[in-house]
Amino acid sequence: MNVLFYVEPLIERGLPYWKDGWALYWGKSMISRLANENCYIAMSDAVAEKYSSEYGERIVVFSQEELLKPFDGGYMEASSVWYLHSYTKKQLEYYVQLMKSKFAGIAFDVIITWTQVPFFKAAYPDVCILHMEYSIFSRLPFPETMYLDPCGLYENNFLNKFEQQIRLIKLEDNAKQWLSKLRQACVESFNNNNIFIADFLKLRKKYRFLVLLPLQFSQYYAFDCLSNYKNQFDFLVGCLEKIPNDIGVVFTMHPEYPVLDEAAVLYVVKKYSNAVFLENSRKIYSASQWMMPLVDGVITVSSSLGVQTLLFEKKLFAIGNKNMRYIADSSDLNNMHDVLERPMSNKDVFLWFIITRYAIPEEFLFKGDWLSAFLHRSRSRVVNENFYDCIGENSEIFAKHIKSIVFNRNRIPQWVKENAIIDNNSIPRMYIFSNSQYTEDYSVLPETLCVNDVREVTFSLNHRAVEGRVRFDPIEGEFCRFRFIGLKTDVELEKYEIIYDGMSEQQGDWIVFFSKDPIVEFIGKFSSVSEITIQYMLEIVDADVPIRSFFQKIIDGRNEVALLKQRLDDTLEELLCIKASRGYRYGKKVEKILEYLT
Repeated sequence: MNVLFYVEPLIERGLPYWKDGWALYWGKSMISRLANENCYIAMSDAVAEKYSSEYGERIVVFSQEELLKPFDGGYMEASSVWYLHSYTKKQLEYYVQLMKSKFAGIAFDVIITWTQVPFFKAAYPDVCILHMEYSIFSRLPFPETMYLDPCGLYENNFLNKFEQQIRLIKLEDNAKQWLSKLRQACVESFNNNNIFIADFLKLRKKYRFLVLLPLQFSQYYAFDCLSNYKNQFDFLVGCLEKIPNDIGVVFTMHPEYPVLDEAAVLYVVKKYSNAVFLENSRKIYSASQWMMPLVDGVITVSSSLGVQTLLFEKKLFAIGNKNMRYIADSSDLNNMHDVLERPMSNKDVFLWFIITRYAIPEEFLFKGDWLSAFLHRSRSRVVNENFYDCIGENSEIFAKHIKSIVFNRNRIPQWVKENAIIDNNSIPRMYIFSNSQYTEDYSVLPETLCVNDVREVTFSLNHRAVEGRVRFDPIEGEFCRFRFIGLKTDVELEKYEIIYDGMSEQQGDWIVFFSKDPIVEFIGKFSSVSEITIQYMLEIVDADVPIRSFFQKIIDGRNEVALLKQRLDDTLEELLCIKASRGYRYGKKVEKILEYLT
């Protein structure tokens, strides 16, 4: 079977390497599992600089000159006409000939593409085209999921096309129970460490309803072709103009593309009394996910958060040209009160269908036997409501999702620090000793954090260390080696003592922790200190390193005890021998005579 991975070769948004992950990670990983298929991968000349064939795949490179030849409006026109099917006959014929010349008469059986490609269907009428993109889950604590859709992307997708057929599926009690377990795992994950709860409790007192409006990014067909707005500022303001003042609109930035600067945000919240921007959302990666349990609804054009409303049971205002029509509570903002006031409609069948059939977990895409079987099956099937089989056993799929969510709880929320994304368990914390204990109530997150080879972290003490002790946790949930370099404070300290948690061992200048909860305690006159800066080095190590060291320490200790016991036994034996000797017995008699005489 001939399989083509078509990684959009048009350079989009002026970013030559924007889609290199599609080729270098997703494309190459899937190709590596398809050893029995003939694989090809197409890409731009920019991405081709980074790509090398490792599994016998043939690389086909496109230049921008040949791709844009039939378009005067550049890449945006090219990507838009293919998505909207508004291309001219001349443009279609040009691309058909371009593809045939590039692939030298190869007849493809399956094409996996990240964009709409009607020219391939014209060039290869019998080919199975599968459109690939992120599905319902893409960011922690969820596992990454992708769809392979035979119908198209966004409003053209399978779920929209077969909405009525999916709606008629009757869920069994077992399926409902698994959906309930999945939701429970999500609620528990986002209730823990949710720094937005206090903010939303205040907002609830001010507004009748709260809706989330996650901003996306423009100059991309997945937004521009699905809406009448040409940029995110116009989108935000356009929505606010229509929304009643008693509905609070909490808007957030895209995790990778913070499109509004501080001045624009300030203008919006001043002009619109119901516009809300929480500064903490700049600190948390994918902050919108943390707000989902706290709002009444979501407004979006094409964000996957729209699909996640199924999981959190929130109202969806899908204003993106019929995109997500199958689960939308409304496609405009003119009846928001009515939509928000009425009871939730039951959409569980769509969540069940997506989880069990449509949203393919990364690990399944990277299973060669599963992927190959899926591609062969897709090639031979008619595209109707029965196109998808179960990804696996329903219980297996749900259990894997729940396990992933629970496993990743200690990694979230992820924090944005100096353009880096740091897992929650990698954010150091300081605890103030108070009332003879350390508690979360007296804990401090860093003001600044530098994560170079030598790390430097600064804490501002909100609570005075009147009892003279502070605790530094450099990382959570990982075995590590720690090397202390120095401590600086805003007032001079005469001296301080450092104590490492008992589950540790010194190895030269390094401390190896045998626990996944490393603790460094400082004891000194910290009562007048307002700011502490700690410099240190940290290395995460494989579990077997500290465990092996720990057990070796136990073994060494046991050996020392055994050696001491042997020495005691030898000494006791010597004493018994002496006691049993004639000389010892004679000496005892002499002692008694002397006692009598004296």
